[in-house]
Amino acid sequence: MPFIFWGLLSLPCLLLGWFFLNRALSPWRAMRLRKLELGPVPPSTFAGRLRLGAYNIVHGRGMPPDRRFRVGKEGLLTRLNRIAQMLQDANLDLVVLNEVDFDSVRSHGLNQAEYLARAAGFPFWVEQLNVDMALPWARMRYGNALLSRYPILTARRTALVGHSAWETALIGKKQGLLCSIQLEEAHLIGVMAVHLEHRREDRRLQAAKIMDEVRLTSSLPLILAGDFNSTPLNYSHAPPDNQGQTALSWLLGRGAYQTWPTGPPRREDLTFPSHEPQTVIDWILIPRDWKIISKEVRGGRLSDHLAVVMEVEVRGETEGCYSS
Repeated sequence: MPFIFWGLLSLPCLLLGWFFLNRALSPWRAMRLRKLELGPVPPSTFAGRLRLGAYNIVHGRGMPPDRRFRVGKEGLLTRLNRIAQMLQDANLDLVVLNEVDFDSVRSHGLNQAEYLARAAGFPFWVEQLNVDMALPWARMRYGNALLSRYPILTARRTALVGHSAWETALIGKKQGLLCSIQLEEAHLIGVMAVHLEHRREDRRLQAAKIMDEVRLTSSLPLILAGDFNSTPLNYSHAPPDNQGQTALSWLLGRGAYQTWPTGPPRREDLTFPSHEPQTVIDWILIPRDWKIISKEVRGGRLSDHLAVVMEVEVRGETEGCYSS
């Protein structure tokens, strides 16, 4: 009996110890800059234009009613292969992905960023964890990824505002992923992968102000791309914070960025939910002195979001990079 008693008493202590040890170690695996180990990678030739993408892949789970917490591995790989094909068909140079599983029980431990980079032919990518929690029989590790045809020189996380201190301590929080991309030897740009808090506009607005501070600290032109969970004030489904502001309106009001659409969106501009789009929460913001050549949404039923694809003309050259 004493053995059984102490055994039952030690079990919750073991589980709690496992959980908090994982949380303590999470900062050391929160970001990885990677490239295909296939020998020298032929450099992409930069011709003055970039094709950019932003896509929340919702862990490769699809959309209701097909979506389940855990899907069969064969079905998951089929969907990821279709996403990779869509990225290839869009002929993207850079794409920001949100809600990417890196080591999660629902995705059979598959590193989705690596899988998509290889399947879609991106030689460089960065993996950045937002949520990292684990028990002996289950792990949940996911966040943002940036896939690139151009070398990624540096990458670092940008701490944004979480929903609450308790949630941040227990599972993590949405953060920014800031990278320096080398288009040519002396031509660098910055890209920040964005996924903002979905429950409170005031938190999104605080995050927007942090991101704008990043822009002010470097001479590199900065692209912001991803799931902002926010829209301009003149859009539908755009609840402002208590001061009557949204993160997107504030960012665009700074005068440093441009995007499309600029006025009330057409149906073909809407990105969420993908089966019956009602609003635009997925965005690509580019420097104001660049030129937007085209913009479209695509993706079908592969996620509950639609992908944003934008072709831009890059203007000006800048040397320097963000510290890693």
